[in-house]
Amino acid sequence: MKKQELYELLDKTLLLEDFKKSDISLNGVQVDTCKSCINRVAVAVDASLESITKAKEWGADMLFVHHGLFWGHPLAIKGTHFNRIQTLIKNDIALYAAHLPLDAHPLYGNNAELANALGLRNRKMFGEFRGSLIGVVGDTPKQMSIDDIVASLGFNKDNDLLVLPFGKTSGINRVGIISGGAAEEEDLDAAMDENADVYITGEHQHILYHICKERAMSMISGGHYLTETYGVKSIMKFLQGKDLTCTFLDIPTGM
Repeated sequence: MKKQELYELLDKTLLLEDFKKSDISLNGVQVDTCKSCINRVAVAVDASLESITKAKEWGADMLFVHHGLFWGHPLAIKGTHFNRIQTLIKNDIALYAAHLPLDAHPLYGNNAELANALGLRNRKMFGEFRGSLIGVVGDTPKQMSIDDIVASLGFNKDNDLLVLPFGKTSGINRVGIISGGAAEEEDLDAAMDENADVYITGEHQHILYHICKERAMSMISGGHYLTETYGVKSIMKFLQGKDLTCTFLDIPTGM
C-alpha cells in the first residue's frame, strides 16, 4: 500500500482529529520512511529500542505503537531517544503512534476490545480524560465472578494482576473499564457513578486499597501493558484486512 494512503487511512479510521486538543502526545506518523509503499507492519504497545529492533529483524516497513516517542514537549535527540530514532531511520522503518485515540476507539480501542472479550452489552462511554471520554461501561451477558473476568481477559500475576475484592466477587452484572494508567480516585468514582459492580484498569495505586475497601467496591488491575495489547492487536487485524502483512511484537513489562 502506498505509504501516504496508509497514513491517511489510519488517521481517518482512528479519528485523530477528535483528539487534537485532549491528547498531548503526537498521534500519527512520528518518524517517516523513505519507502513509497508499506507492506509489512509490526505492532507493539511501546516504541522501545527492543520493539524497534524486533521490527527491523522481522523486516517491517512500519512499526505501529500505542506509546510513541513524543509526549507534548521538546525532547533532545540524545541518549535513549537518539538510539531509538537512529535505529528507525537507519533501517528505514516508519513509526506511527496512537495514544488516546486507541484507548477510546469504539471498534478498535483497548477498552472496546476488553469489553468485547467480556461480551458487554448496552455499552456507553464514561471516564473523562482531558475532555474526552475514553472508558467503556456495560452489562455482562450473564452473572460473572471476578475469577471469570480475570480468566476471560487473560490477566495473570506475571503482568502485575491485582484484585481488590471489597465489593461484589460474584453475581457481577455491570463492569466499567479504562485501560492503562487509570488508577485514580476519580476513575473509580466515574465507574461507581455508572453503577458498575467492578472497575477494571491496568495499574494500581496504594491509596485505592483503602478507598475501595471503605466504599465496598471491587477493582481489578490487569497490568498496564496487558490491558493495552488489545488495541494494537485489533489494529493488526484491521490492517491484515487491507492485505498488509502484520505481526504482533509481544514485549511484556510485567507492569
